[in-house]
Amino acid sequence: MVVRLAERDISTGSNELYVPLPCAGSTPAWGGAGTCSLAITIDLVSDWGLVLDQPHSPVVDLVGRCDEAGIDAMLDLAMIVNAGAFGNVFRQP
Repeated sequence: MVVRLAERDISTGSNELYVPLPCAGSTPAWGGAGTCSLAITIDLVSDWGLVLDQPHSPVVDLVGRCDEAGIDAMLDLAMIVNAGAFGNVFRQP
């Protein structure tokens, strides 16, 4: 996953549990103050997830394979969500 992120010019840190995605012009205002970044995470128990770059973030669970094709598909989906294609996916109905 680190290699695939680097290919998309997204850097990772060794102490992070999630990777914040860079904001695009159409990125929704994430979080209560609208200043958070969308981040992607992998949990060994619950699979992929989208979270906010803040403590105690809600999680949007994603189900996908953890091979190269699955990593690419999950990163593509995360980038589409980050670009605002689905609005604010954390907004409660």
